[in-house]
Amino acid sequence: VNFFCDMTDEERGVYTHLHDPDQGLGVGAGPGPIPDGPAPPSNDDLMDMMGERFKIPDTSVTGGVTVDDLQLINCVFDSPYDTVEKTASIDEEREYLCAFVYFQVNKVVGEGLGYYNDVAEATRRYPLFKNCVDFVNS
Repeated sequence: VNFFCDMTDEERGVYTHLHDPDQGLGVGAGPGPIPDGPAPPSNDDLMDMMGERFKIPDTSVTGGVTVDDLQLINCVFDSPYDTVEKTASIDEEREYLCAFVYFQVNKVVGEGLGYYNDVAEATRRYPLFKNCVDFVNS
């Protein structure tokens, strides 16, 4: 799963020189497991600390799943798609949503699309992301 996963076909066109179509949309690496130490921050704390880096889409596209259904700490640090096996296990809405949070938080500034401006943009891009994960899993 790479930075093409939240782009429309038109947006991808700008970056086609960076994308090898024979490699599909790929499986990426993440920063690794949650570090040891004090108790992890709550969802509210993470939203306060990192909310500018990710937006949760409207429940109209998440099947009613909300941020309250997630443990955001797992969505921020534990890559849901650093191996083919982990990517293949994404099949529940909360897993897609968690992977979407991870995808947003780990965007590289200056590559692909930037952080989303608002819930409306996240809502528009979430189905594109889900389709990408499904494509990688097919």
